[in-house]
Amino acid sequence: MLVDLAVVPAGDAEDRVDRFLLMLAGIIINNMAVLNGNASVMMTSYVPMLANPNFNLGLILFAVGTLLGCFVFLGTLVISKEEKTNEGSIPLVTFGALTACIIAVFTIASGAIILIPTYLWSLGYINNIDAANYPLVWWALGHSSQQINVAAHVSVWYAIAAIVFGARPLSEKVSRTVFFLYGGSGSLNIRTGPFGFCGSGIGRDIFPLLRLKPLPRIPLPQVAPGI
Repeated sequence: MLVDLAVVPAGDAEDRVDRFLLMLAGIIINNMAVLNGNASVMMTSYVPMLANPNFNLGLILFAVGTLLGCFVFLGTLVISKEEKTNEGSIPLVTFGALTACIIAVFTIASGAIILIPTYLWSLGYINNIDAANYPLVWWALGHSSQQINVAAHVSVWYAIAAIVFGARPLSEKVSRTVFFLYGGSGSLNIRTGPFGFCGSGIGRDIFPLLRLKPLPRIPLPQVAPGI
């Protein structure tokens, strides 16, 4: 039960290739913008910093390809449930993959909310984007994407341990609870995003409301001339 549905079918070969090519196209377009020097904003692409439209277009294409894969994965789970491929709950490894998939859907939706307007802004179709609200939504994409990797990696470790060593977790209930917490932390992280930038304007605005004090700024060491 641990790994018998760890890797579920994800559509036929042609569909899988289409999704892969869409993600690959996004990677190439995004990296070409970076390598050409047209996307110096990189992962600090906060408004009003403006990148080349291809920088955001590449991210959007990659996200769309990933989202299609998530939908196919969820649809496959529904079909397997109807066909009674497994009795009872889904295997632990698949449960972990499902956790990663759910976080991914939320993450990509958050990215679409902010990246699509930013792309249109870079093309000149939108005149202004609120610089204060931008990081709130952007970090729903940034922080949650880290939890996708955590859930997916742990699922792979469970699969390797079962396949190679025949190992089983001491308690699947505890393991499933941990995966559930991964999903919860993915949503909670969107609220901690702005607080990571205590010196920013939005951080100074929010901290007094919560009666919290931002972390003090650490002065950089002074380097003597000529060194």
